[in-house]
Amino acid sequence: MPPELYERVLRDAAVRQASLSRCIRDRLELCYEIEADWADALQAVPPAGKAGAAVLRHKILDAMEERLAATLEQHALRQQDALGALRRLESMLDHLALWLFVLLPAPRQREMDARQEAGRQSHGSWRLGARRLFEDGGPRIDRAERREAPR
Repeated sequence: MPPELYERVLRDAAVRQASLSRCIRDRLELCYEIEADWADALQAVPPAGKAGAAVLRHKILDAMEERLAATLEQHALRQQDALGALRRLESMLDHLALWLFVLLPAPRQREMDARQEAGRQSHGSWRLGARRLFEDGGPRIDRAERREAPR
């Protein structure tokens, strides 16, 4: 398999949150189903000139449209799940921030200014690191660096 295709399959598996073998299996099943749809369309419509070819095209496009609609519906459901998880996370962070404000003592003004400046710098560094981590595809665990604990 060419490296470009392998990377594409890896990305597809990551987006679908599935294993690589599951992703390949699903893709092969889809290809065989599309091939079967085309074969059914070819058997149902005798190609008789331009009219037969047009009917054949319409049957194939109808079958593909049904598949696309089902795929888009699955994506919409996944997007709703992701938005729900995002709302839960946002709520948890808001709740945590509220309790931090309640539990932490109020600092003096000079101390507050110094904390704000340090907080801005730390936050900027954290956001830059988080963006780089996201762009790189997430944390990588190098199995060679992991050491097994002695038993």
